[in-house]
Amino acid sequence: MTQKIASAGLVIALSVVLGVSPALASTSTMDVTTDNMQGWVFYNDQIGGPGTGVLAQGPGTPPIGSGSAQFTLTGPSDGQIIALGSYGGTQLSDLTTISYSTYQSATNPSNATAIALQFNVDKDVTDTNTAWQGRLVYEPYQNNGGTVPLGSWNTWNALSGKWWLSKSATSFGGNCSQAAPCTLAELETLYPNMGVHATVPGVVLKAGSGWTSFTGAVDALTIGVSGTSVTYNFDVPPPPPPPVTTPSNKEACKNGGWMSFSNPTFKNQGQCVAYTNQN
Repeated sequence: MTQKIASAGLVIALSVVLGVSPALASTSTMDVTTDNMQGWVFYNDQIGGPGTGVLAQGPGTPPIGSGSAQFTLTGPSDGQIIALGSYGGTQLSDLTTISYSTYQSATNPSNATAIALQFNVDKDVTDTNTAWQGRLVYEPYQNNGGTVPLGSWNTWNALSGKWWLSKSATSFGGNCSQAAPCTLAELETLYPNMGVHATVPGVVLKAGSGWTSFTGAVDALTIGVSGTSVTYNFDVPPPPPPPVTTPSNKEACKNGGWMSFSNPTFKNQGQCVAYTNQN
């Protein structure tokens, strides 16, 4: 399914917004919630500015936690992302894990649309060329016989999958185009120092651009670098703890505290204190 890729100007602007790097720890899980986005932002990849994606419960049973990052698209010109400005300078050869899970609504008009994983890319992260060179794109349909199951969560091992270069013709001599995607091993052979752009870093999860409509979600993105992996759990904050309905000690009864309990209720502080002495 054809995806348009944001212009260099939009991506450079996005990198300024996203300039946050996570602290990596061996085999860790990082909860990304509305209370703490951990540097991730929703963004409109077509025109810039805030995106329309949300963190919400479901759909169904997500692979981690109870929620996910969710997108609803309204037409072919809509392109929405959640992105993190990180991993700059990381070479493809250092990536040891790349996987994520997607969900497509059963009512989607196409079974070839699923949220794509993209990296802002540089053919040689060790040279002095810092020009924008496009994105490296993994699309599930290209790795699943041209279709993606609808109405269910599906997990993709992108490390062993095929990827295409958004600026294949202008930056990479026509190699690894959308029509002829490559494995990471093939890309490493062509470009031994290829990696995530150092000055315009970015990990992007994108829905849309050219899609008639779409409702879907993404979760459990795992990126491993030299054996150290982080799984990003897109989720909703945990519910607040239930209110305390029973006093645990007599101090809780003082200063009007006796009035806040419901199991049991008390007529006055003395009755509350007597209850705690007996229980």
